[in-house]
Amino acid sequence: MESHLVTRIANSTASYQVLTEDETRDANRAKAKIASAGFDGAVIIRYVGTDKQTTYVPGTTWWGPAPYGSMYGYWGYGWGAVYDPGYLVTDTIISLEALVFDVKNDKLLWASRSETTNPSSMNDLVNSLIDATVREMKKQKVL
Repeated sequence: MESHLVTRIANSTASYQVLTEDETRDANRAKAKIASAGFDGAVIIRYVGTDKQTTYVPGTTWWGPAPYGSMYGYWGYGWGAVYDPGYLVTDTIISLEALVFDVKNDKLLWASRSETTNPSSMNDLVNSLIDATVREMKKQKVL
């Protein structure tokens, strides 16, 4: 995700290029290294959760023309209607959170939460999230 994000934000660097795995687990070491590298802001994207939502889609009935007009129209009346039964649809909803921090003051500047329904792939999920987040950050002049 970071690799995709840095292609959309000018002058940005993925954290894995700056911090080692051990440094990410030690807040004081990470803070010192980030400060010494001169970064002014940080964007953090966090997985919030996955939910399943089941929705009932009601059935539909279609009626043919009324059989009135002659006595022969009544014979086929039983076949004049078609019923499409209702069904259940289960959607997968993935929630992610994006946070922008002022590194120098260690202060939250901006936050968003997104929900993506039924992403077709991880790549589609990442791209849609980053597109929406960067678009909204520019709109609100965070970037």
